[in-house]
Amino acid sequence: MKTLIVFTFLLIGLILSGCEKNYYETDPRLYNDAYHGNIVGKVIQTESEAMVYVSQVDPVDSTAIDPTDGSFEIADLALGNYDVSIEAPNYRIYKKSNVLVTGAGTTYIGEIDLSTVPDLVADYYPKDNDEIVYNNRFSRLTISMTFTQPMDRESVEQAFSTNPPTEGIFYWGQYSQAPTWIYYEDAWNAGGFDPGATITTFSKITSFSYRVS
Repeated sequence: MKTLIVFTFLLIGLILSGCEKNYYETDPRLYNDAYHGNIVGKVIQTESEAMVYVSQVDPVDSTAIDPTDGSFEIADLALGNYDVSIEAPNYRIYKKSNVLVTGAGTTYIGEIDLSTVPDLVADYYPKDNDEIVYNNRFSRLTISMTFTQPMDRESVEQAFSTNPPTEGIFYWGQYSQAPTWIYYEDAWNAGGFDPGATITTFSKITSFSYRVS
């Protein structure tokens, strides 16, 4: 009998729940016709004063992020593909291509974590939070960078630092993505430059590896 009573209450609950009405409200700012849509998202760095730009061949629209939660919205865009870029002082420019806007729809491009790596840096090793496995008896930790344009050697070396502080040697013209072997150093540096030499012809050099001593 208890089983029957429980079943009866469940059945009544299902019937009543089937009769409930659901109401949905649409933000009037994001309501569009079949030929327009919206792009929305959020920047994690709420204090960054970031600006969001939407473009196709030419700029289309822009907006500032909400400083309280980092959210942004660009409404009433004609349907099609757009390029989104986010710029903020002291942060790397964020770019996302081919963001599709559909008619009467809202495209969410996610929560965006702006990088503090300068725009002049095209690539670097190791990446953030990388796990590096090396033998501290037979290999040395290497840090590498490649730039988007030729750099002044002296200025880069003066600005370069590690935390904790280390001593090491710069190998310009090299880009290594692994710890370096302490033996056969001449072979490892065969394509580069003598780190002890005074070189003034760095007009086309855009990369270096720093080997921790």
